[in-house]
Amino acid sequence: MKVAGRSPTTATPPGVKPFTFLPYVREMHAEDAARDLFYVDTNGNSNSAGPSSSSSNPRKRKAIVIDEDGIEIISSGSDSDSDVEVIEDGKMLLNHVIGPNYVTPPRNNRSAVQGTGFQHARMGLSAAESGHKSVGTPPWVQRKYVGSLEKRLHDEIEDFVSYIAPTPEEEITRQAVVNRYSEVIRSAKEQKWQINGRTPGKETVPARIGVFGSFGTGLYLPDGDLDLVLLDPDGREDPEKGAMASGLSKYHRYLRPLGSSSMLIKHAKIPIIKMRDRETGLQVDISYNQQGGLRGVDTIKALLAQLSDLRPLCFVIKHFLYLRALNDNSRSGVGGYALVLWIAAFLKLHPSIFPNRYPTNTAESPGLGALLLDFFQLFGYDFDYHTNGLAVNSAREAAHIYQKNQHSWRRTPDRGKDYLLSLEDPNDALNDVSQGAGRIQEITTLLASAKELIRHAPQNAQTLLGLFLNVPEKMQRFRSAFRVGRGGEEYAA
Repeated sequence: MKVAGRSPTTATPPGVKPFTFLPYVREMHAEDAARDLFYVDTNGNSNSAGPSSSSSNPRKRKAIVIDEDGIEIISSGSDSDSDVEVIEDGKMLLNHVIGPNYVTPPRNNRSAVQGTGFQHARMGLSAAESGHKSVGTPPWVQRKYVGSLEKRLHDEIEDFVSYIAPTPEEEITRQAVVNRYSEVIRSAKEQKWQINGRTPGKETVPARIGVFGSFGTGLYLPDGDLDLVLLDPDGREDPEKGAMASGLSKYHRYLRPLGSSSMLIKHAKIPIIKMRDRETGLQVDISYNQQGGLRGVDTIKALLAQLSDLRPLCFVIKHFLYLRALNDNSRSGVGGYALVLWIAAFLKLHPSIFPNRYPTNTAESPGLGALLLDFFQLFGYDFDYHTNGLAVNSAREAAHIYQKNQHSWRRTPDRGKDYLLSLEDPNDALNDVSQGAGRIQEITTLLASAKELIRHAPQNAQTLLGLFLNVPEKMQRFRSAFRVGRGGEEYAA
């Protein structure tokens, strides 16, 4: 179906309050709806001018949604021309995504977009501050990078990911930890049965350990935490906070000998046992009967299978946040699950937001260098965090942008948190997985700074990522311990 439309107007009629669908879409107003929105009649013929008051054949308004298969036209279900916004279950259907109506600011004039969309305060931070810039040659740089800025950055990202991604030794070590803890839990359950006069039979389901988080998805850093969930068949799935704490306390004494330190944190939002594994030095967090993390692993694996650029971008941006202690929900940063969803939404929306990156084929990746630069640009300069949120429904469905004040959780400015990044959980539309990222303005400041460091790097720069990334000595020593068959406990302090 051919779709046509006119470029939106930028004039603000007196007394009309503007609203924004995307930071790239100029302000729209109810008075401009007839010429700014796409209209498609029942025969599929496009009408870029919109319905006329003198028309004898009024047309229903349509909204345009992007998915990986192209454009989908969805009816608003109304013949009214007065409403500009199209909202369905809190989801905003984008009227301006591609075609003449889609406004992409010139590459050298994005400040105009920043002025109307981006509202975060700058925190006076630099991505190259002490301790975060590589000194000397970074360990992942083993060759000279040539070509355009995007090509050099692409090649260096590939080398960085090859260096930082999990090694076979780390995979084996972490799985061994899971196996040891699983055996302890199984034995503890059998002891409880014997104490209660029960004999395990074929129909008896034993307690076990499940894996979620970055180890479950393969997106962990060398010294990253190991997230486990104790799955107890005698307890309820996704129990209340008190039941979680009670369930963990029953098993804590059996697990305690496995750690050089061990603590049951009952009063956290989700109670956990936090341990330092005695043999490896890995930080281990254990929750109780929480199924959400396991569902999240399946979601992330599906996205990774669909989006080939997701894995490398996750490692780069995750390490970027890790160095600055901004990758942890408990520190008001963006946690691993939220980060993957954030990047996945970006990748799915990228062809519509940066169409110039796809001159011939939107199915062909523009390259990791271009994607990283555009992520820094969009979320460090342009995105309207106060108005918009992001969602990825599933690996097969499109990402979409919704208006926060139209979502079911109704995050409104009067709550004082309208500046936060908002990411809808694909497994629970009522859950905003990034609501705890209170330091998002620090993050957007640093993303913008990283973009500037790359943009002003000399042509003969040995490294681009090294301008704002390094591999801490502790992480290198931790990894080396596993390569020679020793645990990392002595380096974990």
